[in-house]
Amino acid sequence: MDLSGYSPLDSFLSEKSQDSSSNKENIWQFYDTELIRNQKSTLKPSRPSSFYTIQILISDNLLEIDSLKKEIQSVIPELKQFVLYEPPFYKLRLGEFQTRLQANKFLNILEKNGYITSRIITDRRK
Repeated sequence: MDLSGYSPLDSFLSEKSQDSSSNKENIWQFYDTELIRNQKSTLKPSRPSSFYTIQILISDNLLEIDSLKKEIQSVIPELKQFVLYEPPFYKLRLGEFQTRLQANKFLNILEKNGYITSRIITDRRK
């Protein structure tokens, strides 16, 4: 999937203003940079011990995980990404959302763009 030339940081296209099937080449067309801004603005010096993240891929192939991680990093560099290893699988998780609503908005974007097995995970800081 070639994502060169696309920037989710351009203008946010609302779901009502444009059908997602009309622009399948730009998979991040519904990405709302406000999610990232809210994610950063809600963090306080004494950070809560838990947060929401989105698990986008589980695989026993580290190359597959790394490839998707690089693809997403090139499109949304400010989005936190975590790779966990729980034998025998690697798990790629995206974002560090303070509310389930923020995580759910981003999950809906991922699902519209083909990542239908993605799910919200409650995680704890260590």
